[in-house]
Order: sequence, then C-alpha cells, then structure tokens
Amino acid sequence: MLDVLANIAQILGFSLQFYESRIRRYSNGTGQILVTMEALAQTSRGWKDLHTVFHSLNIPVQGLYEITTNFNNGQKEPKRPSDLSGSVVRRHFFTSTLNHTVQTFDADTRKCSKIIRDSLNPLEPAYRSHLDVIRNSRYASLADEIEELSARRDDVLLFHDKFSKFLGGIKTFIHLPDWGDPEVRYFLDNRTFLEVNFPNVISNTDRVLMTLLDLFIKMSHGEMQ
Repeated sequence: MLDVLANIAQILGFSLQFYESRIRRYSNGTGQILVTMEALAQTSRGWKDLHTVFHSLNIPVQGLYEITTNFNNGQKEPKRPSDLSGSVVRRHFFTSTLNHTVQTFDADTRKCSKIIRDSLNPLEPAYRSHLDVIRNSRYASLADEIEELSARRDDVLLFHDKFSKFLGGIKTFIHLPDWGDPEVRYFLDNRTFLEVNFPNVISNTDRVLMTLLDLFIKMSHGEMQ
C-alpha cells in the first residue's frame, strides 16, 4: 500500500525526495496518505483554476461562434466574409470579457497550467514504472483511471496552447479602431476550432475534477489504507 501511495504522489508531480521530506512532518503513521492527499489537492487546484477560466469564457466564445455562423434549417454553415461585418465582431469583443481575456489569458493560466503540466505526464521517464506498481497492486483499477486522466490532460493542454495562440493572433489587431476583411477571415478560419474544442475542454476538465474528487474521497475515507 505504501508503495502505491508513493507512486501516485510521484505521478501527481511530487519527487520522491520531496515526498519523503513531507512524510517526516508526521509521526502518527498517517504521513504517506496525508502527503499523497497533498499532491492530489495541489493537482486538483490546478485543474479547478483552469476549469474556472474556461468556463467563464463559454458564453462569450459561444457568442463569437454564433456571430460567424449561418443557421439554416438546422444546418450550421460559416458565414462568407462579405456577410460579416468587422464592426459586429469587434463590438462583441469589447462588450464581453474576450477583450480582457486576450490581454490576460496567459498570465491567468500560467500557474495552473504549470501544475497540470507537472502532473500526470505520460512522457515522464518513470511514469510507466510508477503505473506498473499501481497496476500490480490490489488497487489496479486506479492505473486505468490515471491513464485516462493523463489522456485528458494531454487534450486539455493541447487546446490551452492552441487557444493561447488564437488569442495571440487577435493581439496583433485588437488595437485597430476598425476591423475589416483580414480580421473577419481570421475568426471565420477559427470558428470550427471554437465550436468543437471549446465544449470538449470544459467537459474534460469537469471529468478530471470528478475523478480526482473520487480518488480524494477514497483516501479520506480509509479505502486505501
């Protein structure tokens, strides 16, 4: 059991040295589980903070998608550049939180995205060996849950980086008093990316948080002692 806890903590981003140093703070035999719960809490905070940022953008991003889309008999089609006014798109930006987001997204998500990058990373050299210890224990089902978390982590970080790049493109023209054909085309070129991926990233962060909460409950209720 102690090996399982140590390997979970290391998958969540605690080095073995840090894990062992934290355990020494406890003298009642509960150090291993409490320190693993610390690692779990830290990872969960990163996911909660990123989820909050994306969730707050859901309505303005949906509004942007609707502005760039024609809805005909249940079909969704991109508007032609000639059918979309740059002033309409610009007005949406400056009357929603998107204008602020363009300027602050990277800073707002720097800490939480780093926490997420540092945990559940399947490219870490020791990731597989940590996972094998868990899989070969009586808590083998946790290995499958961790692998699913890692897959969702990769999807969310990929979207985070693409969304940051999308906002970076907007930074190059957001200062312009008038938006014309090039600016309109920029949003039309990215509308499918927003339609498909934005709801998915919110769903993924939701599911990761629920899985982490379930793991936290198992630990706190003594199911892993």
